[in-house]
Amino acid sequence: MYFNEHGRPHFHAQYQNYMATFFIEGNEMCGKLPLRAMRMVEEWRDMHRGELLRNWERAREDGVLDPIEPLE
Repeated sequence: MYFNEHGRPHFHAQYQNYMATFFIEGNEMCGKLPLRAMRMVEEWRDMHRGELLRNWERAREDGVLDPIEPLE
C-alpha cells in the first residue's frame, strides 16, 4: 500500500517479476500473478479485509500503517 493513493481502496502484491493490484472490496485485480500466488493473496485479503481498509484510511491521512500478519 502506498501513501496518497487514489481510486478505490487497493493494495499491491509482487511475486518474483510479477506485479498486481488487488481491490480490498470485491474480488477484482489488475495485473498478473501466477495462479497459486494470486489465490494466496486473495485468501490473505479475505482474512484481513478490515485491517486493510483501516490501513487504507491511515495511508490516505499520512498515518502510520499497522503491520498485518502474513498468510501461514
